[in-house]
Amino acid sequence: MSWFTSTSSDETAADTLARIPRLERIYIRGVYFPATRRVRDPSNWYPSFKAAIDGLTDEKRKGQVLTVGVLSDDSDEHVVGPDMRLGDVVTRPHITMLILDLTRQAGSAAGEAADAR
Repeated sequence: MSWFTSTSSDETAADTLARIPRLERIYIRGVYFPATRRVRDPSNWYPSFKAAIDGLTDEKRKGQVLTVGVLSDDSDEHVVGPDMRLGDVVTRPHITMLILDLTRQAGSAAGEAADAR
């Protein structure tokens, strides 16, 4: 399952995140939409996508959860990716994240493996 959300000028990123259910394991594809079609190195975009992924997680300080995000943590236990891609040339450059919920897939695969035994 995937969620497509866009943020309008009247909506904050927090409002957008509030519409996405809590997820346990996800795959992230990051797409950078540039203003020009020059040659690019996708690995250079990693810091921008990392910051965006950090915004999806719980905010913790000294063992306390201050705000609840879409993910409890952004470790490899919870996140596959980001897989970074180049999008079409646009007037206003931006990044977009496609988030796929792997929770159910992982659970059904584990159940199928147990059934096979």
